[in-house]
Amino acid sequence: MKTIRRILTWSLIAIALQFSVYYYIDNFYLAAATSYQEVKVDNNNEINSSLDLPIPTGAEQVSVSYDGNYAAYYADNLLKVIDTQTGRTNKVELEMGATLSYYEWLPDRNRLIIAERFLAAGQSYLEFLSYDAQRGEKASINDNHNELLRIDLADNQAKVEDIALSTLTHTMYVKLVDSQQQNSIYSINVMNQLKKLSRINGIIGSISVVPHETRLIYEDLYRGKVVADQKGDIEIAGAEKPCLLSIDNDDIIYIGSMEDNLVRKIFYGKLEDPCQQWKSVQLKDPVSKENIHITGEGKIYMDDYVHNVLINVLSNQQTPYSGKFLQIYSNGLVSLDNGKLVRTILN
Repeated sequence: MKTIRRILTWSLIAIALQFSVYYYIDNFYLAAATSYQEVKVDNNNEINSSLDLPIPTGAEQVSVSYDGNYAAYYADNLLKVIDTQTGRTNKVELEMGATLSYYEWLPDRNRLIIAERFLAAGQSYLEFLSYDAQRGEKASINDNHNELLRIDLADNQAKVEDIALSTLTHTMYVKLVDSQQQNSIYSINVMNQLKKLSRINGIIGSISVVPHETRLIYEDLYRGKVVADQKGDIEIAGAEKPCLLSIDNDDIIYIGSMEDNLVRKIFYGKLEDPCQQWKSVQLKDPVSKENIHITGEGKIYMDDYVHNVLINVLSNQQTPYSGKFLQIYSNGLVSLDNGKLVRTILN
């Protein structure tokens, strides 16, 4: 009886610890404010044309949050976040001695994950922050030992090149590039345990996470393959020189078939389905990978930047825009026109 009681006691402690970890993650660096769960999005609530939203010349990493309500950019060694409804701009203060390496919006929340780079005693390392754009609050991200989440860099010139994450499984992958243009990837799981993926290295292209899983999908540029981590190459008959385009909210993977560095056909399906069952769409005109944009709902768009039109590949509906296309958000697209941020509703 004592043995059973002891087992039950330790089991309850383990469950309590697990729930506490989930609570921390969900409420401190991956969670959105509760009010965002309740607010109904008004598709007509667009930026007033008279509202001045300037973006400085030379600004880097210009991007908007999933709903377009916030924009971020880096200029003059400052990271700034704009409320696109009011025009108010906040400066995100980095930690003392830090420089910005990279930042990424969460795919479904007005929150940034920020990678800071430090150099101390000849040693470079990365630490991570979370910034809540709605509240204007930042918080450090700790590991499973409640220490600051830190990646030590063997190469002092190494930097973050991409971050892929899923808020559903609380999984994050950080892609680094060193001075020799070699890539490495670190994973951070739901317990905030950091691990370097020694099985993935070399020259890596695009990375993405299957939203309802913890699985990383990535491009092995050296071999010219799209790979599902710990499962293997995704082999699709007819997909020549495959490239990873996106993964939507329903875990559907989109892979382009390229010829002369242009995508001519797109294959899409779920990882668990046989590749011969995947669907495909032939593009009317071949286009560069960078000009194909796929929404979380699985809509495929092509940016015709010559005519300033975004085209829905399946319906052929067109959305004219002004300036230079930046990205799609939940209800439209955002572009830069004469140094100003412009949002346009998608047709």
